[in-house]
Amino acid sequence: MTSPESSDAGRSVTGRSDTGTSAAGTSVTGTSVTGTSVTGRSVTGPAVPSAAGDFRRLGGATLVVLAGSGVAVLASLAVRMLLARLLSPAELGLLLLAVAAVSVAGGVASLGLNVAASREVAALRAAGRLASAARLAARVAGTGAASGLAGTAAWWAAAPLVAGWMTEPADAPALGAQMRALAPAVLGLSLGLAALGIYRAYDGVVARAVVRDAGGGLLRATAVAGVGWVAAGPVALAAAYGAAVLVSESAFLLHALGRPRREGVGAGGIDGVVGVPEGPSPRSSPTPSPTPSPMSHRLSPRRLAPFAGLEVLGQAQQWFDVLLLALFVPPAELALYALARALTRSLDLARGAAAHLFLPSVARAAVTGGEVPLEALMRRTVGLVLALIAPACALFLLVPGRLMGFLFGAPYAAAAPLLAILTLAVVLEAVFGFRELILLGRGREAGVWRLRALCLGVGAVLLVALAPPFGAVGAAWAVVAMQAVRGAGLAVMAG
Repeated sequence: MTSPESSDAGRSVTGRSDTGTSAAGTSVTGTSVTGTSVTGRSVTGPAVPSAAGDFRRLGGATLVVLAGSGVAVLASLAVRMLLARLLSPAELGLLLLAVAAVSVAGGVASLGLNVAASREVAALRAAGRLASAARLAARVAGTGAASGLAGTAAWWAAAPLVAGWMTEPADAPALGAQMRALAPAVLGLSLGLAALGIYRAYDGVVARAVVRDAGGGLLRATAVAGVGWVAAGPVALAAAYGAAVLVSESAFLLHALGRPRREGVGAGGIDGVVGVPEGPSPRSSPTPSPTPSPMSHRLSPRRLAPFAGLEVLGQAQQWFDVLLLALFVPPAELALYALARALTRSLDLARGAAAHLFLPSVARAAVTGGEVPLEALMRRTVGLVLALIAPACALFLLVPGRLMGFLFGAPYAAAAPLLAILTLAVVLEAVFGFRELILLGRGREAGVWRLRALCLGVGAVLLVALAPPFGAVGAAWAVVAMQAVRGAGLAVMAG
């Protein structure tokens, strides 16, 4: 895996600048990665990206992923609309709090494998080291499974204690039971995020849209609707949701693991040889490079630690407001906030769709020397995302009360100011989020880690200060302030 120093612009994958030879016999000239295997078949890596060419590729991928994400958004809204009608506001608040907590646990259990795999596997492929990329992908999947199982066991054991800390004593038993019912989602999210990193690194698009986003969303909606029709208790609904997450994410992982084979090289193959799925033979082994590549198919704890730390901070940034707000407001008010937050997160799916291939593109550019077009690529991508979310933003800002009442029922129209305020946070995320991906692609995990920690601290302090006097509205403004600090910090780091 790539160290921060080894992914800087202008360095070859062998540690030599401008021109060198990799372990695969690959010439790195700064414009392309090309070599010939012993079987006579050419192994060609991507040329240096152009802003226009990469934008067309990313734009097409964005629209495909966004189509699947659109189905997922509709399914997610359907789940919450159904829950809002099956449960009281207080019961809904507790269940959405449990979902938020389990989402954090699943993300933490993934150890940052999404970012790690999408950057490192893509870099290996760009260097022509296809077999090493396949081996790293297999180890990412195994690590995600092991970590997910350990996280699920820890979640089951700790759920009652965590529930007692997060809510009033009278509500703690109910919350703890719902959190335990959601335990399969911890394993599912760990598997799914590992799979997403692998799939992004192999430039996969359609299966994410069809299997993970659309299929997973529909499966969750169907499971919740089916259980709600038979038994509408919060624990049964939580169990259905958790099981659906595990099934859909496992299916996506199985598909992602087939990408290396479809490329022609398996985890047992050798670098520089296409179509050889098993280990090297004396006659087919390439000449080793005298300078080993800094990238590796190994997945040591030391190499994974920065990504795991970033994942912890990222999950905390995403969910800290719901988790902390539960300490200051009753469950009914928390339900208002959580529904508004879920609706604005649907806008962020456009940014996530555009980011699907963005980080792998940055990683490839770091290997092939194509750093210059990234700024233009980022500007075009941000413009695309803003154009995609503009109609929904207009609705959220102009008629938030009517929209919330129409979707979730009259009692939830009171969430109107929350929806409008949180929309501002999503716009800030869309504008500045891709800058962070460029920094990660260039190996600047340490700087991003410090900025995330700073922003989380600012957001938490502001929420603790604003929630007691202003309730959920204070929490919403704390999220906006956190995103503003993050945007300023990223601008400084990029300057």
